[in-house]
Amino acid sequence: MKFEYSDIMAVGIDIDGTLTDGTYNISDNGVITKGFFTRDFYAIYRLITFGIHVVIVTGSNDNVIDRKLETTQVKNIHIIKNSNDKLMDFGRWLIDKNLSFINAAFIGDAENDLKIMEKVAWCACPADAVSEVYEISNYASTVRAGHGAVYDCARQLCMKKNLVW
Repeated sequence: MKFEYSDIMAVGIDIDGTLTDGTYNISDNGVITKGFFTRDFYAIYRLITFGIHVVIVTGSNDNVIDRKLETTQVKNIHIIKNSNDKLMDFGRWLIDKNLSFINAAFIGDAENDLKIMEKVAWCACPADAVSEVYEISNYASTVRAGHGAVYDCARQLCMKKNLVW
């Protein structure tokens, strides 16, 4: 697919295994916790300040990401939870923004991200992504998921778009 980096106006990001290392901690009371890397949320904030739409697309249905976002300066982000078909849900979100896959990037790590990553103009992954994702990514970070991979991928995309970080 031929595209210009300047055409990319939207970024989708997976949570588990991308924004986090994929580990769920569950207390005896059933409270779910996940670890996030603060710099990843700074990267999301920067993308938004550059006028890039950001959506989190996840199969999870917990509220951990909502609680985390409340503690950040990130505003104007959309979250798609409990997605059984990430490609369809991401595509609908793009349509709502009057965009298409040629205007989009995605950062993901696993098999359930592959269909989106195959359709978008640019895709990236953490260093510990599954091999199928790693092989199709335009950029494979040297940073592991949950440890700044989203930050690294976002900076790479911004550099390609000639945006000064």
